[in-house]
Amino acid sequence: MKRIASRMLCILLLLSLLLSLTACGKPETQLEKTAGYLQAQVAEPGAASIGGDWLVFGLARSGVKVSQKYFDTYYKNVEAAVREKNGILSERKYTEYSRTVLALTAIGKDPASVAGYDLLKPLADFEQVTKQGINGTIFALLALGLRVIFAYALHNTALFGYTAVWWSQAMAWTVTLLVCYAHVFRGKWKNKSLI
Repeated sequence: MKRIASRMLCILLLLSLLLSLTACGKPETQLEKTAGYLQAQVAEPGAASIGGDWLVFGLARSGVKVSQKYFDTYYKNVEAAVREKNGILSERKYTEYSRTVLALTAIGKDPASVAGYDLLKPLADFEQVTKQGINGTIFALLALGLRVIFAYALHNTALFGYTAVWWSQAMAWTVTLLVCYAHVFRGKWKNKSLI
């Protein structure tokens, strides 16, 4: 009788331990904690470098579950900013366009139609894009999806398979670097004034 009672007690203890563990849920990862913290700190992300585009881009690409409402708020704020500026995010810093395009595509929005304006169009002006130096050119090419093109082209090959995503990033940076070198060695920039 004591033996049956001790077995029953053991089974009840194991069952209660198992139930308490399942009630706790999955432990939150550091990435999930950071994403939650950032969302709490920036409740209304806007069209800006800090507290806006880069935050939304990072959250969207992180794989962490983020409410669609958060992204919708960002998009609404970007539309308002674009409308307020008549579609001109900056006269000189074209990385403003690149950054916004990267964030918009990360959340699945079309940067070619934001409040009636095409944010990709300014990135086609090579002279304006390169005025900000190599940084402007690199971000413009990234925003225009060079990585996506390479990943798509490589993903079906037996050589790359699922690693095509990583290879495509390296290839995109290499092509971007070559474009920047071509701009530098062409020498037209030497005739431009800084002011």
